[in-house]
Amino acid sequence: MENYSDFIFLQSSAQIYQDIKENNIYLFEKIKERVKEGRWIIEGGTWVENDCQLPCGESFVRQFLYAQKFFEKEFGIRCKLAWLPDTFGFNPNLPQILKKSGIKYFATTKLIWNETNTFPYDLFLWKGIDGTKVIAHIFGKNCGYNGTTEIKEIWKTFNDFQQKDIISSLIYSYGYGDGGGGPTYEMIERLNLLKDFPLIPEIKKENPIDFLEKINEEKLPLYYGDLYLELHRGTFTTQGRIKRLHRMAENHLITIESLSTILNILENISYPKEEIDKNWKKLLRNEFHDILPGSSIKEVYEDTEKELKEILDFKINFPLIG
Repeated sequence: MENYSDFIFLQSSAQIYQDIKENNIYLFEKIKERVKEGRWIIEGGTWVENDCQLPCGESFVRQFLYAQKFFEKEFGIRCKLAWLPDTFGFNPNLPQILKKSGIKYFATTKLIWNETNTFPYDLFLWKGIDGTKVIAHIFGKNCGYNGTTEIKEIWKTFNDFQQKDIISSLIYSYGYGDGGGGPTYEMIERLNLLKDFPLIPEIKKENPIDFLEKINEEKLPLYYGDLYLELHRGTFTTQGRIKRLHRMAENHLITIESLSTILNILENISYPKEEIDKNWKKLLRNEFHDILPGSSIKEVYEDTEKELKEILDFKINFPLIG
């Protein structure tokens, strides 16, 4: 960012920002400066880029609740875009939860990996089971979220975009996104050289919200129901012990919170907000899209099992009321 004044970077996941704040306050303050400049984009709206099939509805809501509150407190903003490029399919109750969390747009990539049926749209109105609709964009054909900025990739990605009759632009995410590392100097230099290059699509570095706000949703095709990924088999069964502990932890937190709320209202007993929030965030962290589906390494599950058991050990000594 110091070397390229027009470079724009997007980072999701409130958990990552909280980790940075706790471990490197200098870096956190530098990020805040870039956010004010409009060059560091905070979007995503979730605590982590979570699995969107297995959590219960309350967990979905908490992903957005805690993230939006964190970003509003630390940066004075609320996210408008659910940025979930790597998540393995999406539950049809999500559009309602997105809209009620202040999220207007949804972006992902993995559905381009379908094994059997090609997903019919790259830009569409996604309609959930209650009728709520959000603008959805499946970006990154040919490259996913790991664009290289090579000419052939940029041209093919644009050429294969299915909704050019509605809008002649699309999101192109570049850099080493899977495994970390981000954009390289070479990629940025190549994009700068291609700005005035003939016979290829115009390249513009900007906030994806600027693109999404130009879309006329009345012209978009409608897709109803779940967004099922025909790949990554076994995500409902792999690491079954972790999945069971996760569901137990969800139910445990909901029960404790419900009882605490009732006692606070009826008996004026202090509500343990700090402890409950801490345990919810621990649960949400372990709903990351490689943890809960079962696609992480052994060391991850050692940590996850420990943390989920810590949640189950979380107790409140409720008084006897008679």
